[in-house]
Amino acid sequence: MSVESSLKILEYLDKVSKQPILLNGEPFGTPPVRRVILNESFFWKDDCHMCGKCCPNETTVWTEEGLRRMVGSTDDDFTKWGLDLVVISEIASRIQEQVADINGKEVVFFVSDKDKPNEAFRLEWPDRKEQPRCHWLFEKDGTYRCRIHPVRSVTCGMPHCRFFHSAKTHTTSIGVSQFGRNWALKCPVEFGAVDEGSTQTRILWLERLYATAEDCGIDTFLPEILHYLHLGNRSSTVFEAKPPRKLFTVR
Repeated sequence: MSVESSLKILEYLDKVSKQPILLNGEPFGTPPVRRVILNESFFWKDDCHMCGKCCPNETTVWTEEGLRRMVGSTDDDFTKWGLDLVVISEIASRIQEQVADINGKEVVFFVSDKDKPNEAFRLEWPDRKEQPRCHWLFEKDGTYRCRIHPVRSVTCGMPHCRFFHSAKTHTTSIGVSQFGRNWALKCPVEFGAVDEGSTQTRILWLERLYATAEDCGIDTFLPEILHYLHLGNRSSTVFEAKPPRKLFTVR
C-alpha cells in the first residue's frame, strides 16, 4: 500500500471505528472507539485562503467511492469551478490499483503516485523555502487551486475537520482545528462563527468518508453521526457504543 494517503484514509476510519482493524493481518491503529463527541467547532466557518501550503507532493488515493465519483462526473461538475473534465483522463492514466486485506476483506485502493522530486511542481512563500507541491495544484489569480477539485480524495476534502482521539478513554472528538503541518507551514486559515455552508460541506465529506468505510468493510459511528446531522441538529452531542448484550442473566 501507499504509505501516505491510503493510511490516512484508514487513520480517519480508525478514529470512529466500532471494531478492531486488521490491515494485511496486522493490528492497525487503536482499539475500538467507545464514544464520539461532535464538538461545537464542527459547525464553524472555515475560511481557507487557498494558499496551497497544505498541498504537498503526496500520493492521491481513492477507494471505490472516489472511482464512482470520477465515472459519474460531468462537464458541469468541473466548469462551475473553472476546471476541465479532461483531467479525469489524466487521473486514469496515472492510477494503479493496490490491494489490501482489511479484516479479511480484499479492498482495492486506486493510487495516483506522487511526482519524482526533480519533476514536481515547486512553490515557495516568503516564510517558506521552495518545496515540491501536489501534482494537481495550479496557480490562478494569486491563489493555488486543485485541478481535480470535484473528485479529490476524501483525505484532501477534510483537512481542517479533525478527529482527536484519546487512547486512554477510547473517545474521539470531531471538530475543526489547525493541524500540525498547517502550524509548521504558517497556514493562514481562519475559523469564524457557526456557518451552515461550512457545515453542509463537512456533512458531504462525512458522507463520502462513510461510503469509504463501506468500501473497506469497517463498522463506524458515521451512520449515527450523519443521521443526527441530517435531522437538522446543529449542536454538540455525544454518540456512545452500545454495551454488548448479555445472552444469559445470572441470578
